[in-house]
Amino acid sequence: MQAGAQHVIVPAAQDLVAEVHRITSGKGADIVLDPVGGPSFQKLIAATAERAQVFVYGAMSQEPTLLPMFDVLSKLPVIKGYSAIDIMSDPVALQAGIRLITDGVNQGKLKPLVAKSFPVTQVAEAHMAMEANQHIGKIVLSV
Repeated sequence: MQAGAQHVIVPAAQDLVAEVHRITSGKGADIVLDPVGGPSFQKLIAATAERAQVFVYGAMSQEPTLLPMFDVLSKLPVIKGYSAIDIMSDPVALQAGIRLITDGVNQGKLKPLVAKSFPVTQVAEAHMAMEANQHIGKIVLSV
């Protein structure tokens, strides 16, 4: 909540689908961002509104991601893979994205959360910290 979220759901302690439906008065989520995949994907689809947009941009789970066919056929979500390469390979989109982020940081609208900083000489340690996936926020290398 300190980062500006209106609602926080902890899937390990709460029923994700029930909480999303409670928060949205039964409608479901219009937009879902999934960096994990795996078994939680089915719950995310169950928590969507009709014709929701679901962006998959990672595969952190080691387990297979199953497609819940009944929810897909009844809710008709748009499921789209996303990769930063989409933006980085388009010079106009890349410059617009850089401008958006730079302006947001300069105006105080975007406040990056730094989990830990490492000097560039400790790049291996920084990478191990990132691989451990036990942080919240960004891992920064200082030059």
